[in-house]
Amino acid sequence: MWQKLHHTARRNLLLLGRLREGKGPAGSRKRATPEDLVRLYDAVLATLDEMRSLHGYKENEALMGQLAARSAVAKAHRCYWVAESYGAVSKWREAEALYERAAALLSEAEALLDDDAAQGGAADELGAPSADCGGFGQGEDAAALAALAEAVEGAKARARARAYLASLEAAGEAPAEADGAGGARHSPEVSPQRESLSTPGQPATGPLPLLQ
Repeated sequence: MWQKLHHTARRNLLLLGRLREGKGPAGSRKRATPEDLVRLYDAVLATLDEMRSLHGYKENEALMGQLAARSAVAKAHRCYWVAESYGAVSKWREAEALYERAAALLSEAEALLDDDAAQGGAADELGAPSADCGGFGQGEDAAALAALAEAVEGAKARARARAYLASLEAAGEAPAEADGAGGARHSPEVSPQRESLSTPGQPATGPLPLLQ
């Protein structure tokens, strides 16, 4: 059962890697949306939770610590993509709050990874690393979090700026609606930037944490 869950989690993480690079599933021309990535991270988290509940494994503190760290990494990525989905529909205040939450989850993930590293990790029990899909070890996770942290900071600044511009636009339109004058001034339309999977602000090129 452990190996089956391990394979499922790694398969979903490999698919996430393709989607974040804008490649999409094999044979599909459809571009992935932030919601697609959120759903896949939900599946990864459910699989990791199931792995943590297996008898014969949950008594292993080192292994449980590693799985907790991996779950924290996935949660941070998931929160980032939820924020991206709000930004895609111009809900900038909500997006900014979610980027803040992603930053907090990043800190939690880093702390758990440090704890796991201090205990020596449990890589042997998660299986040997695969050369063609990367690893899910401490180095890969640290690099993935560093890339995500950079993306979160940039996205948070953009969301804050967009929210501010939207508030100025709303304030500028209010008098025009009140007096109904034909010559009323209108603020320039702010076209929200729809974040795609290939935009520079996203960690599409950063290392994706994968199970060993």
